[in-house]
Amino acid sequence: MEGKKLRELKRDIFDNKGRLLLSKNTKITPNIKNLLYKHGISLTEIDDSLKVEERVNKDIQKLKSHINHRNNHIFSKASNVLKTQIIESREKPWGIYCNALANYIDWLYTHSINVAILSIMIAAKSEYSDTKLRTICLGALFHDVGKLLIPKKIINKGTTLDEFEIQLMRQHCELGKNTLSSYDLDPLCLNIIYQHHERLDGSGYPNGLTSEDIVQEAKIVMIADSIDAMTSNRPYKKACSIEESIKYLEKESNKYDIEHLKTVKEILLF
Repeated sequence: MEGKKLRELKRDIFDNKGRLLLSKNTKITPNIKNLLYKHGISLTEIDDSLKVEERVNKDIQKLKSHINHRNNHIFSKASNVLKTQIIESREKPWGIYCNALANYIDWLYTHSINVAILSIMIAAKSEYSDTKLRTICLGALFHDVGKLLIPKKIINKGTTLDEFEIQLMRQHCELGKNTLSSYDLDPLCLNIIYQHHERLDGSGYPNGLTSEDIVQEAKIVMIADSIDAMTSNRPYKKACSIEESIKYLEKESNKYDIEHLKTVKEILLF
């Protein structure tokens, strides 16, 4: 009887330092399975592109029902940019962090998807180029990747964080930048990750930068991040409405870019 045909890898596999471990189409023999196991890589993780796309589609549809938006074209464009970037990321050495976000904390992954979509919508409405939209997408998608190094019990804590926990949480910007700095990503992605909690008046972190020192694209992502955080349920708070979140940001207009806030209102409010 003829033996069972061996499956093949559907993409290149990289180790945690970004080095090529196995090439696409390598036959999955017992020895290959053992090698993957030694590197902490499961076959499910590397062979589920369809599942990933289905999950992204589900999250996008959830966001679509969660927000108002006037422009279906912009929402569809943002959705397509995001899906393309996530699927293509599976061929990149830093693609492991898409999987890591998806498998760490459900709401953190959903938040990352939402922030990416909202950021792309703002940027698309502001007529950024397609190339820049893809870069903003990755920066927004990975803006909280540093939280993978923060204990779940702190991220999911249902009460106020103590001072030590606050300082630890605030390290996620630098942790995220450092995590991805060894990969071949556009420096703009790293700046978005590093600066998304800065504020225009210098009251943000990690460096207390003011407007002129914050990249324009991070100013977009900080708004998208704040809106989604306020309009989503968390272990430690209940969600508010889109309208309430925008009114709050307008009151804090010394912290957020006023032109991007106007764009958000054009996109999200009827």
